[in-house]
Amino acid sequence: PEPDANDGDEQERLEDLRKAEQEYLDSIKAENEAREHKKIYVKGDYVKLDSIKDVYSTNASNVEIEGEIFGIDEKNPIRKTRKGALMMSAAVGDWEFGAAVNIRLMESRFGLKAEDITQFSAKSIGTRVRVKGAIDKDFRTGQKQIYVHYIEKLPPLPLRDDFEETQRVELHLHSKFSAMDGLGDIANYLRLAIHWKMPALAITDHGVIQCFPAAEKAMDDINKDRKKKGLEPADIKIIHGCELYMFDRPQPVFNAKSDKPIADQTYCVFDFETTGVSHTYDRPIEFGAVIVGPDGMAIKRIDRFIDPEIAITPGAMAINHITPEMLKGAPKMQEAIKEISEFIGDSVLVAHNAPFDVSFLNMMRASAGMPPITNLVVDTLPMAMFLFPEAGYLNEKALANRLEIHDDSGVFHRADYDAEQLSKIWLSMIPLLQKKYKNPNISFNDLNSLPIDNQLFYRHPKTYHTCVLVKNEQGLKDLYRIISESETTYLSPQSGLNPPTPLCPREFLQENRSNLLLGSACFNGRVFEMAMNGTQKELEEEMKFYDYIEIQPKENYSWLIGMEEISEERLMDILKRIVKTAKKLGKMVVATGDCHYVNPAEKITRDVYISAKGLGGSTHPLMRRRNNHPPFPNPDQHFRGTKEMLDSFRSWLSEEECQEYVIQNSRAIADMCAPMKVLKSKLYTPDANLPNSDVKLRE
Repeated sequence: PEPDANDGDEQERLEDLRKAEQEYLDSIKAENEAREHKKIYVKGDYVKLDSIKDVYSTNASNVEIEGEIFGIDEKNPIRKTRKGALMMSAAVGDWEFGAAVNIRLMESRFGLKAEDITQFSAKSIGTRVRVKGAIDKDFRTGQKQIYVHYIEKLPPLPLRDDFEETQRVELHLHSKFSAMDGLGDIANYLRLAIHWKMPALAITDHGVIQCFPAAEKAMDDINKDRKKKGLEPADIKIIHGCELYMFDRPQPVFNAKSDKPIADQTYCVFDFETTGVSHTYDRPIEFGAVIVGPDGMAIKRIDRFIDPEIAITPGAMAINHITPEMLKGAPKMQEAIKEISEFIGDSVLVAHNAPFDVSFLNMMRASAGMPPITNLVVDTLPMAMFLFPEAGYLNEKALANRLEIHDDSGVFHRADYDAEQLSKIWLSMIPLLQKKYKNPNISFNDLNSLPIDNQLFYRHPKTYHTCVLVKNEQGLKDLYRIISESETTYLSPQSGLNPPTPLCPREFLQENRSNLLLGSACFNGRVFEMAMNGTQKELEEEMKFYDYIEIQPKENYSWLIGMEEISEERLMDILKRIVKTAKKLGKMVVATGDCHYVNPAEKITRDVYISAKGLGGSTHPLMRRRNNHPPFPNPDQHFRGTKEMLDSFRSWLSEEECQEYVIQNSRAIADMCAPMKVLKSKLYTPDANLPNSDVKLRE
């Protein structure tokens, strides 16, 4: 039918009705909001909340809270409205419950006076306040805030006490300059250390030294405050340091040297499946290998199960799918290694992450009374770092895909399959190496002197935490040099979950260490890894590099237990092994806290840091791979007093050892570090390095 002209009029009339109805509803909503907003000016009937977090659940209109100012506009904290009234916004937090709320201060005839607002400034961060006001909604964010009726400053919470007569020194401490990891303000660390009468305090932020001037400024402020109170200047020494990300230059070839070209050789490409990653505590359960001749053709293969004589963990079975039933009747290590050694012969060995596989091979040989292997070993993992620095992943599966090596006959993490695939990967790498480095006769020795020609290379080497402390003025300059090189030449670009990281090569640190003290750091340090996974010889060789060996409270290692990487029993074995080996080598053992925040109540805030995305969307190291495990708490890493630190070690060390490691040795290390100022009180012209520079610039 033909459309009726009245239909258009009806549609227009209905649209007008809808608009009128919406306008009416909007006006009702605005009136209600205005009526509710007026309530924020009504004083009285304040409900005292136990925690700031209750602001978000209470039905009360007016509330009273206590907390600490932690957020404020430092450049322009107090502003004026168009009518000339003073106003200020700030964030008030509750450390114990990890909650915060914004407060809004506004000068008015019947509300706050100007002096109520001007008592605060950019320096008010850390000030405790009691606030009475009305719960309101921030129209910009939609979040709840408090419109302040009354506000008063409160005295700081009392500092924790420690009554030990002789105090220790904390030598491993992170401030808020350890990005997205530490949250302690250095001024608060210093106040507590002074209260405890600690003689010194070290600063060891991750890869940076920005806290140095902040620490000196904090000390100046503390001493000014003490002077006002008629007290002597605080008697505490700041030790300047840093926790570096040290790495060893990857070695594609090790265990022997050879000028022979890598082409046209006979290789034994092999792989182990094991019960875990430690050749101290774990055992091999499968060996697979293939001998490849000079023509690239497979000559012979082997695949053997091995009876580990220990239980296979669920984690290991999930990776390699080898069950105890499959190992029934398999030869024990002492028997299996004879056949394996005969199969290998004098071939050049090839493995991916070869030190891991070679360590298990040598462990099996030792169990049978045989010496370590002397074969030359090629490691395809560092080889891949030089060939494919831009790659996100360099595991065997990723390399096979990159090199278009496809085989659906098996799955990764079975020894025979991995060895077969790796032989194809290595044979594909050889012509790429010859082409990239323009040397058809490139030798095994050449592989260990390849140039690093791409900044992306630094995303791949494994890093180890290493603490350095400055001994004197020259040491401070040396640390500056190390940090400058780490942040430029050796800067690791962001990669996946890893943020940009300033790296330090071991050899560069060795060149600049004469005025520094090196500590072995935490469970991310090389010493702890060798104690957990290495041989005794490897542990001793690594310990020789450091001036002092760190051990920490058991709670600091809880992440390893929660991730099921080690048991509590094995943790104690590792710590005792570290102490025993340090004593054997005459190394000083020092108990350190690896502090990341000042007080225990602040742990919940660090929990937020750990669970949140970091720089560039990166994931905190303590959050990686946790989805595959039941929830567990993060380590307790607050600033511990001397008594609390002593109590942490009394469960497994003698009282004499506790006193030595916690107090005596930490003070001895502190005594080796001279007091110094990083901020000079006068200006220094550049004439020493650039004579007559002022004249030359004018000319």
